[in-house]
Amino acid sequence: MREFQRQFASEEACQAYLAACRWPDGFACPRCGHTHGYRLMEHRRWQCVACRYQVSLTAGTILHNTKTPLAVWFWAAYLTVTDKRGISALLLQRQLGLRRYETAWMLLHKLRRAMVNAAREPLHGEVEIDDTWIGGPQPGLRGSRQLKGRKAAIVLVAVEKAMSRVGSGWRWSRTSNRPRWSISSRTMSRGDRRSTPTA
Repeated sequence: MREFQRQFASEEACQAYLAACRWPDGFACPRCGHTHGYRLMEHRRWQCVACRYQVSLTAGTILHNTKTPLAVWFWAAYLTVTDKRGISALLLQRQLGLRRYETAWMLLHKLRRAMVNAAREPLHGEVEIDDTWIGGPQPGLRGSRQLKGRKAAIVLVAVEKAMSRVGSGWRWSRTSNRPRWSISSRTMSRGDRRSTPTA
């Protein structure tokens, strides 16, 4: 953590890191190919010396056009991927010292979306599914009566038993109510239920 804090202690350091990621061999203008440019720190851009074309450091990323300081984004990413229990938006807000909960929720939501593999394949072959409630039993309620107005979240887990193919494995999601399942011999899909981010 101390090394991370030293490396990304300022907006300038974060911009330098993004520039190194975008141009590992040095700046190259996407319009004319010229290899000399200079930083426009206030706008998070680089400008080509030859054609004066401006390139945003955050273009094509979840950081594009954000008004939140880059150091806050970097710390949010660090806390999100290093917390083994899974960090909540409320805890992220407290640890980053953010005034608005909505900002913390937005950061966490975008980071989680970015960590999803868009090229993942549906589960195949024999699939096992199960669900459980996260949040404990409701005081004074037993059996099916706990389902009415329950504050806990239902978590669904699907596991592909034959994991010989690349991209296979297990998936989980949180839903607002019980799912409907449609299962075939080759793929599994959830019927009309969308996962929602935890916050």
